[in-house]
Amino acid sequence: MEDPMPNPRYSRLRPLLAWILIAAPALAPAAPLPFSGVLWPYYSYQVQLPSGSPDHFSGSGAGIGGRLNLPFGLFADASYQWNNEFVAPAGGFAGSHLDQREARAGGGVNFFVPFSPLSLYGRIDYVHFGQTVRSGGVDLGHSNDDGTGYFGGVRFDGFGFALYGEGGYVNLSDADGPEARAGLELPLGRQLRMFAEYRYDDFRFGDGSGQRLRFNEARVGVRLPFGL
Repeated sequence: MEDPMPNPRYSRLRPLLAWILIAAPALAPAAPLPFSGVLWPYYSYQVQLPSGSPDHFSGSGAGIGGRLNLPFGLFADASYQWNNEFVAPAGGFAGSHLDQREARAGGGVNFFVPFSPLSLYGRIDYVHFGQTVRSGGVDLGHSNDDGTGYFGGVRFDGFGFALYGEGGYVNLSDADGPEARAGLELPLGRQLRMFAEYRYDDFRFGDGSGQRLRFNEARVGVRLPFGL
């Protein structure tokens, strides 16, 4: 039986509630299917800025990363990157170039916010940096630095594009410091997506010298989904 005297306040809310119920499925980010994933080959340009030195290495490279979605919101991830960088014409390494290699592997968990285009995630990775300095074909020094990275991030998926941001801390055997990343994804087709992102690291050496090494890096690539 119809209420002969409906509450006027509730009557004004009903259209708003109806629109929320209609829009919620479109705005809510879809949880990825278990044992599906994404590969992302990309181009990288990186600048390394050591404190207290006129030398700074910069150069381009390439990398590939991947993520495998697992049940219960879990995922595994891995990446590998190589950059060929040249030193600015100053300081003790003038005319040299640097082979910079970076590898990561780990995993984490996604948290999807109900009735919203947001998702949150946490991740722990093994992190490896390898560097070789060469001048005139002669190796001037090689170093390896390994450790663990701890990260948390947020992602917005809606209206045909995605925005994401991430912050964390990398603890290596010889250095440690914060890392931050932000990016944008745009569709190139039904599933293929292009992305552009910026990453910043600020590592402090653990030898008590107070020296720091900052990384500024830009990446451009594509996301390629797959299913098992």
